[in-house]
Amino acid sequence: MMAMETEGAAARILVVDDERDIVDYLIAVLQDNGYDAEGVYDSAAALEELRRRPPDLVLLDVMMPGRTGLSLFQTLKQTPRLASIPVLFISGYSREEEFHQLELEGLEKLDGESAPVFLEKPIRVPVLLKNVKALLQRPGGEA
Repeated sequence: MMAMETEGAAARILVVDDERDIVDYLIAVLQDNGYDAEGVYDSAAALEELRRRPPDLVLLDVMMPGRTGLSLFQTLKQTPRLASIPVLFISGYSREEEFHQLELEGLEKLDGESAPVFLEKPIRVPVLLKNVKALLQRPGGEA
C-alpha cells in the first residue's frame, strides 16, 4: 500500500512517544506503508522538530514524563503556524480516563464525530493506517 502524496512527496508524520520501542515500531509501520515518518521521545524535542520542519500529521502520546502530549497539543493549537497540523492521539490509558475529564477544545475529529481521534495501545495497524489516511485527507491535511 502506498501513502497518498503531496506534490510528489510522501506525507511526513512525526511520532512522539516516550517509549522508544513504540516510536520505532510506528515509524517502521508508517514507512512500510509509504509515509515519511520520524520520531522523537519527548515534548521538548517534538516542539523543536515541529518548529524546524512542520509535519503533515503528528502521532502524539497523551501521557509522557514532564510536559504531557496534551500540553504539547494545546501549544500546537495556539501557534498559528502549527495550528492546522492534524493530531492523532495514542495512549495506554482509556479514552474515558483521558478525555472526559479534560474537556479540551479543538481536538481533531473525523467525519463530524464528537470524539477525538484517539488510538489505544496496543495499536492495531489497520486502524492506525485508516485514521492516518483519513486525517491526511481532511481539509488542512496535506495528502
